[in-house]
Amino acid sequence: MSVLVIGGGITGMCMAISLSRAGLVVELVEADADWRALGAGLSLNGASLRALGRLGVLEEVMALGACGNSRTLYDGSGRLIRVVNTPNYYGVGVPNIGGILRPVLHGILQRATRATGVGVRLGVEAIDSADTGADVEVRFSDSSSARYDFVVAADGFASRFRQRLFPDAPAPVYSGQATWRAVAPRPPGLDGSCMFMGRLQLLPEKTRIEPEQWLPRLHEQLAEFGGMIAEIRAGLGPDSQINYRPLEYFVLPRPWHRGRVLLAGDAVHATTPHGAYGAGLGVEDALILGELVQAGLQPPELFTRFTERRFDRCSAVVRGSVRLGELEIAHATPETFAAAAAELHAIIMTAA
Repeated sequence: MSVLVIGGGITGMCMAISLSRAGLVVELVEADADWRALGAGLSLNGASLRALGRLGVLEEVMALGACGNSRTLYDGSGRLIRVVNTPNYYGVGVPNIGGILRPVLHGILQRATRATGVGVRLGVEAIDSADTGADVEVRFSDSSSARYDFVVAADGFASRFRQRLFPDAPAPVYSGQATWRAVAPRPPGLDGSCMFMGRLQLLPEKTRIEPEQWLPRLHEQLAEFGGMIAEIRAGLGPDSQINYRPLEYFVLPRPWHRGRVLLAGDAVHATTPHGAYGAGLGVEDALILGELVQAGLQPPELFTRFTERRFDRCSAVVRGSVRLGELEIAHATPETFAAAAAELHAIIMTAA
């Protein structure tokens, strides 16, 4: 079978790799002619690293990122509260947590995508699709068209194909929180995951901040912190790749396909970052769809089985991640927060 993957982000590339290895003829289209990665860095929990291992790229991720099992907690002044070293929950050689720059991870996946023989077309957008029942005809922004046995739209949180296929789908929900991200040199002695607990800023309304204000506003946000964070704050500048984003979440009700077009990744299950699992869920999507193709399933049963395998797990992860944010907003007790985090961790640990 031939398949078109729409979107060259993490889910799209992993889909292309997995489906190509499953024996399909795969083409990937990405609207960005430069195939750039959006954002600064990415946190990866152990389940995400486990999925990247199944995809065959974990060693490179560990070599070019930062992975480990230790978690260190500080208060806002920089005073050490506790250090937690955990065993390998996710398999031999799989760390419990990691971090990597988005452009670095994209580079790893781009090389793996091309190595599998996937046909990559950059600077081209899939404009529309027509389902004939036997295949799908797709029109592109360069006036070309082609037919495929099926299409996977992995075009992200603001998926245009989701809007076309499911115009009445519920809108994403604002969580009441936002994130600031920046890239900075690693301070000497930093090893593992570190969290600094400061005051919580409440943002009941979704707020837009213009990019030219990101640097001074982030300086303001970090003014209360001491220790390592104060040192990082002092070094922030125009080249720090600062990014601000209100946190929204979304789970598309079933079905996740219409005809021979399937949605995957953030297009159907966008989560907040509390579980460090947004990217990992997309990698899992790719692995599961490839597994079902190898089992001989074809559309529409392929898509029905895929959604059955993914819907409950992805929904539970999104709910659990959002719940942690709600508890932060409510200033929940450490015991209540720890119980909710343990519940989410139990879901994440389970094999997809």
